Formats: sequence, structure tokens, C-alpha cells
Amino acid sequence: METDLRELRIVLPKRWSGDVERVLEAHDPLHWSRRAGEDEVEFTVLVGKQGRQELIDALQAVLAPAGDDWRLVILPVEASLPLARREGEEEADEAGRKADSDYGSREELYDDVVSGLGIGRDFLIFTALSAVVAAVGLMEDNVAVVIGAMVIAPLLSTQLALSLGAVLGDRHLIARAARNGVAGLLIALGIGAIVGAVFPDRVESTELMLRTRVGWSSVILALASGAAAALSLLSGAKASLVGVMVAAALLPPAVTAGVMAGAGRFGEAAAALMLFAVNVVALNISGQLMLLWRGVKPRTWLERRAAEQSVRWSLAVWG
Repeated sequence: METDLRELRIVLPKRWSGDVERVLEAHDPLHWSRRAGEDEVEFTVLVGKQGRQELIDALQAVLAPAGDDWRLVILPVEASLPLARREGEEEADEAGRKADSDYGSREELYDDVVSGLGIGRDFLIFTALSAVVAAVGLMEDNVAVVIGAMVIAPLLSTQLALSLGAVLGDRHLIARAARNGVAGLLIALGIGAIVGAVFPDRVESTELMLRTRVGWSSVILALASGAAAALSLLSGAKASLVGVMVAAALLPPAVTAGVMAGAGRFGEAAAALMLFAVNVVALNISGQLMLLWRGVKPRTWLERRAAEQSVRWSLAVWG
């Protein structure tokens, strides 16, 4: 039984409707209908998780010669009656295995990631507030306050965009993510430096000193966080708790570097920056590997070739 349905709406000139009909007949979605206007045709297609990406890719391929004269919109479906059943999906465990092997469509993944990017007012405010809260928690050895800072830190989308951009070979997405990451780092460093300069006698706390050492535990945390972040994107699960894990690997060391620099302790500041860099590497490597393992890849051969080069360069740089 299909439980993850999408409605595809395709609007295109009449002369391309025959090609679309052949694609739909070949891929056999759950349901499709056609409504013709004077100059345009609109197709409405109901499709489950299985085979969705293949159908979207086939539609894009057949409509590529049409240029920009067509539009495909992917909409979520809350429910559909009667319940859609497919041959071979009667057993629940078999259906579960099929669901685990497919991620829906790369277009939805891309939209989910891009929607969280952008250096707007909210991003700047949330990053600044989380850095302030983290600095206070670290200096006061208050773990609960540090966790609170991670909850409001808007860092998840940036790391997901870096991983997805590398896997898809999308340099524009990588550049946008890198811009967000640099902006977040500069805010954390700046606020940390102000706090450190105002309270230079409070930088001996245990929580701060823990972020001036690179250990296997921090690397393991970052690896697990990157994989969990990618998996939450693929599965469509709630990302709030995963975002806390990602922020735990990035925000405290960045703020610590700023605090130590503001207090004039540049050796510890450099060590904290090193921890931040190691965690960024681990997050992105594990995120990319998870996306590749789950079959995320570009549509065309040329895009796949660019993506392979991007992944190789990314792993080489991170390594």
C-alpha cells in the first residue's frame, strides 16, 4: 500500500502531450488524467514513492527539447481513496523494505535544502542569539544552556546543502552553503570575541577548555551528526533534534574560538578553530556518503560526471 504519495501537475503545449502520454503509459503511475485547453494540456498524475524519481527523470528528458514552455509541479498528498495497492506490496515488511530503498525525488530534496538557505534577518538574529547563549553557557559550565543554544542555531540547512551540492555536482548550491557557513562562523567568532574581551577572567571553565582539544569523541559525534542529518533529509523525518546534533558539533567550538581570541589566548583559540574545522570535515564526509549510499545522484550523464568530480574534489579537500 502506497503511503507516501505525490501529485504531479504538468502543464505543456499540446504538441508535446503525446510524448508525455507515452511516458506515463510506460511507467504506469497509480493514476493519471489529461485535461486539454485551447493551446495547452494539463496532466495530473498520482504517484507513490517507488518509481517517482524515474518518472520525473523520464518526463524531464522527453520535455527537454520544449525549452521553458512547460512546467512540472510536485505537490504532497495527505490522503487518497480508495487506498492504492500494488502487486507485491501486500506484506507489510516487504513494503517497508521498498520504502527504505527509495528517497522520493531529488527535486524534493533540493527544494527542502534550498528553502532553509539564505542570509536573511532571521538567520542573522538566530545565529547571534544562539552564539550569545552558547557563550554564556560555556563560561558558566551550564550544559543545559549550551544545549538551548544548539536548539535555536540555524546550522542544519547549510551542512545539508554542502553535502547535497557535492553529490549533485551543483557548484551554485555549494557556493550558497559556503556563504551561509562563513557568515555563521563570523557571527559566532565576533560575539564570542566580545564576550571574551568583557569577561577575560571567566575563560577557564571546563566546557570552554573541552572545546580546545580535538579528540576521537568529537569526530565520532560529527560523523554521526552528518549521517543523521542526511538521513533525516532522505526520510522526511523531523529535523529539529538532528539540527541540535549538528549544532553541537559546530557552534560550541566556534564560539569558544571567539571567546579565547577576545581574552587574548590565541593558542586556545586556534585549537578551537581546529576542532571546528575537523567537525565540518567529518559532518560533510559522512553526509555525502549517506546520500551516495541511498542512491542520490544527478539525472543526466554529464551531470553525473560533474558530480563524480565534485565528490572526489570534496573528499580530497576535506581529507
